[in-house]
Amino acid sequence: PAGAEADYARAMVDVLRGRVAEGRQLLGRALAAPDSAAMPQSIRGLMIAGDGWAQLLQGDSVAGIQRMRAGLDQSAAPNEETAFPRLQLALSLASRPESRAEGIQWLRYGFEMLPLYKPLTLLALGHAYEAAGVRDSAAQAYGRFLRLWDKADPELQGRVREATNALQEISRDRPQ
Repeated sequence: PAGAEADYARAMVDVLRGRVAEGRQLLGRALAAPDSAAMPQSIRGLMIAGDGWAQLLQGDSVAGIQRMRAGLDQSAAPNEETAFPRLQLALSLASRPESRAEGIQWLRYGFEMLPLYKPLTLLALGHAYEAAGVRDSAAQAYGRFLRLWDKADPELQGRVREATNALQEISRDRPQ
């Protein structure tokens, strides 16, 4: 049905399909609408966080991360609805040297109760620890990921190979 949730869903589908500007336009119109003040804080926060992610995808990482934080702060406590934007924020933070430690914290502790996200956070943790030069922690994260996804469906085997290769590279570089 029409409403804030539908507007958010349509906008995020646009962003996910690569139509980032169109998604941001939809979010901007919904947030600026005269009745937007009556919108539930949770959906308003998700819209702001979604717009921040789209802004980040357009290349403005600093403002995008700030907007994502503001939206997530508004959308209430961490829950299933906020899991995807929180993961995108964690990945963004972990990819930047100046915010990597915070991104690692998000990845380590922000998804413990969300089993669908846990394997992806472990793979991302492996990459973040590797980028930070913490090879033992990277190896541990990759190993935990592989234990969870060792029998992944064929379309997911690329991630398994990615983790396997990274783990082999780390092991090869370790002193014996």
